[in-house]
Amino acid sequence: MPAKKKNKPPIKKSYLETRPDSIKRFLSAIKQGATIKLAAISETAFYRYLDLGRETEDTIYHKFLLDFRKAKASLVIKHLMNINTKADDDWRASKYILALNGIVEQSKPEIEVN
Repeated sequence: MPAKKKNKPPIKKSYLETRPDSIKRFLSAIKQGATIKLAAISETAFYRYLDLGRETEDTIYHKFLLDFRKAKASLVIKHLMNINTKADDDWRASKYILALNGIVEQSKPEIEVN
């Protein structure tokens, strides 16, 4: 009598595979200045996906890493151009967006003591 084969549990697909539309919206939001805290995935999963993207090539994780970097680069370019073209006006909103995304340090207000 042949031995019974055990059924292996199916491998759980990642959020990147099961929710491509959500990932596309997330990357679009990143381009507009949103932070990862607004993502529909946990921060732990997000950073794990980036780590896997750095460790592998030709995978869904590597593509996500490249797409994320591209979205962040679009954000930076947009706001740096805004700062450069509107320096005579009020460019603080762009500086805030860049600071929010860890690109520049947000300065603290100076307090004068008399």
